[in-house]
Amino acid sequence: QEILELMMFLLIALGWKFLRLTLNVTEVRFALGMSVISFYLGVFEVACTEHATCSGYKFSRYILHSLCYLVVIVAMNFNLQMVHAQISEAPASLESGGLYRKYQAYKRFRWIFLAFIVAPTGELMLKATVMPWDALWLYKLLEQLRTLAIYVTIVVTFAKLPNPAPLRVFDLTRESDGTDDEAGTPEAGRPVAAGGVSA
Repeated sequence: QEILELMMFLLIALGWKFLRLTLNVTEVRFALGMSVISFYLGVFEVACTEHATCSGYKFSRYILHSLCYLVVIVAMNFNLQMVHAQISEAPASLESGGLYRKYQAYKRFRWIFLAFIVAPTGELMLKATVMPWDALWLYKLLEQLRTLAIYVTIVVTFAKLPNPAPLRVFDLTRESDGTDDEAGTPEAGRPVAAGGVSA
């Protein structure tokens, strides 16, 4: 589950299927390498018998995941800057409305990822200070509810991407432009007097 969560955040941060259809070779190799190494470290951690060895595998996996989190943060901020630059340079149109929705989705994704990083620390503090020693079920329930909330928030945030519906403001702009064009066109069938003045 941890590997799948890691790959989900990494692929969304890289913009796969939301900002672009394919990833380059380096990104694919990085994602596959992270998955394979994390999987083997997890297997070794479960299969080991000595406490020092198990701690080494656990620490190595923690460092690996921290490196992947750093890549997620860098890729996410880069895509935010790229979409913001596209919005700044684009004219007011339906395409700009789609870009703005993507920009808003990735801004929300940044807060979701921050909650994903910080939530385990808060849960451990609650477990150590508030929850009684025999309330392990409550701690597990809190973990599962947090995971479910993160999944639902991500689905709701990116449900309409990569083809977002245009914003209403751009529909109003288009209707306004059409009304101005009709107002500037002479009415058919009205006689025009000499000198260019309508009768």
